[in-house]
Amino acid sequence: MFQKIRVPFPVRVFISYFAVVAAGAVPALIYLQVSFHDQIIADRAEELARRGSLLAEELRALPEDTRLGMIQTHAQLEPLRITYIGHTGVVRFDSAGNLSALENHGQRPEVLEALGKGAGDGPKFGFPGVGVSRRVSKTNGEEHIYVAVRVDEGARAEVIRLSYPIDRIEELTGGMSNAIRNSQAAALTVAILLSLLAAYLYSRPLQRLVRMSNQLASGDLTPSEVWTSEDEIGDIGRALNRLALEFRTRLANSDSGMMLFEQLVEDVDSPMAVLAGNDAVAVNAAFRRVVEHDTRDAEEVLAVILKSPAFAKAKADAENKTDGVIFGFAREKFGIPMKLFALKRAGQESLFVLHCHVPEGFLTNWHPSPQYVTTLDVLESVSDAIRRAKAVNAGLAITLENSEESFVAADVDRRVDTALDFAIDAAADEEPEGFVIQIRQTDTTVMITLEVSLPPWIGKLAGSMIGAVGGSVVDDGRTLTFNVPRA
Repeated sequence: MFQKIRVPFPVRVFISYFAVVAAGAVPALIYLQVSFHDQIIADRAEELARRGSLLAEELRALPEDTRLGMIQTHAQLEPLRITYIGHTGVVRFDSAGNLSALENHGQRPEVLEALGKGAGDGPKFGFPGVGVSRRVSKTNGEEHIYVAVRVDEGARAEVIRLSYPIDRIEELTGGMSNAIRNSQAAALTVAILLSLLAAYLYSRPLQRLVRMSNQLASGDLTPSEVWTSEDEIGDIGRALNRLALEFRTRLANSDSGMMLFEQLVEDVDSPMAVLAGNDAVAVNAAFRRVVEHDTRDAEEVLAVILKSPAFAKAKADAENKTDGVIFGFAREKFGIPMKLFALKRAGQESLFVLHCHVPEGFLTNWHPSPQYVTTLDVLESVSDAIRRAKAVNAGLAITLENSEESFVAADVDRRVDTALDFAIDAAADEEPEGFVIQIRQTDTTVMITLEVSLPPWIGKLAGSMIGAVGGSVVDDGRTLTFNVPRA
C-alpha cells in the first residue's frame, strides 16, 4: 500500500495558481514554437498572390510588346524580387539577377502550378492561375517563398512571379516570438510571486484555526484568538469561540450537579455503578470492594461489561421501552449476581445502573463450607452454557470437541457448573465470532479446555470457585483449562 503524502495548504494554493497560469502559457508557447512561423509564411504568400494577381491584371490589358517596359518600371518601385517568364520558360526579366546566367524557368514547381501543369508545395488560395512553392533558389542558394501568376491563357501564356526570402520572415517572427516569450516569462514570474503571497496570506488564518482547535481538544476552553475578518474563515473562528464559551458555561453548571450525583451514589450501601454511553460516570466504594475481591480491578470489570453483547442487548431493550425504570437483565457474571436498570431521561442519553446483589458473607468468606456434594454431567453443563451464550449473540459459533460419550465430574454447591458458565460467558464476550471447547478425561480428571485468550483474573476467579472440590484452572495465555476430579 502506498502511504498518503500530506501536502501543506500553502503548497496546494501555489500549485493551483501555477496550474492556472501554465494552462494559459503553455498552449501559447506551443503555438509560437509550432504554428506561428508557418502562419506568418502563409500570410506572406497570400499577400504575394494578391499583389501578383493585381499585376497580372494590369499586364493583360497591355499589348505584349509594351509589357516588359511596364514590368521594368514597376520593379523599380517594388522591393520584392520580380521575375517575368515567357511562354517558353525563358526568363525575360528578373529584378535581382543577370538574365544571361538564368536557366529556363519552365519547370519550376510554382510556374507549372500557375500554368495548370503541376502542383506546388506551398499554401493554396482562392486565386485562379496561381502557383506557390517554398524552396531554395537555384540562382542564389537562398530559401524563398515563390508565388507565380499566369498572365495569359492558352499555349502562349506568360507568368509573372514574385518571391520573398524566408530569412526575413524568420527575423520578423523570431523577434516577435522572443518578445512574446519574454512577456510570458515576466507574467509567469509575477503570477508565481502572487501565488506565494496568496498562499501565505490564506494559510495564516487556517493555522490560527488549527491552533485554536488543538487548544480546545486539549481542554483549554479559553478563547485565545480574536477574529475580525468577515469571510468564511472568520465565521468558523467566531463559531469556535462561541463553542468554547458554551462548553465552559455548561461545564461550570454541571460540576456542582455531578458532584451531588456522585455523592448520592457513594452513599448507597449496596454495590452500584452508573454507566452512560461507554463510560462509567459514578462507581461507589461498595461496588469496588465487591469486584476487586480476589485481586480484580473495578475498571477492568466494567470495561468487560460495557463491551459485552449482553449489555448491548439490554441497552437496546431499554431504549424501546417507555417506563422510567426498566429491568434490563439479571445473570451470573464474575460470580456475583448483577442486574442492569435503565433510567430514561427526556432529551438526554439514558443512564444505566449496574447493581450487585451480594450474598450474605460474600466479602468475609469467599469459600463457604460445602452444603451438598453432587455429580455433574460436564457435557450437559457445557452445552447449556453454550446455548445461553448463543441466546445473547446469535452469530456466535462455538465448536465442541469431545472424545467420550459421557463425562461425569464431582461438584459442590454447583460451583463447577457456575464456573463453567461464567468462563464460557466471558469467552463469548472476548471472542464474539466463536471459539473451540475441548473435553477430555483421564482415569481421575475431566479436562475442559477453552481455546481463547482471557484476562488473567477470570482464570483466578474460576479457579477459586472450583477449589472446594479439589479442582484447578490453568491459564497459559492462549487457553483456559478446567481440571475437575471425576465422580
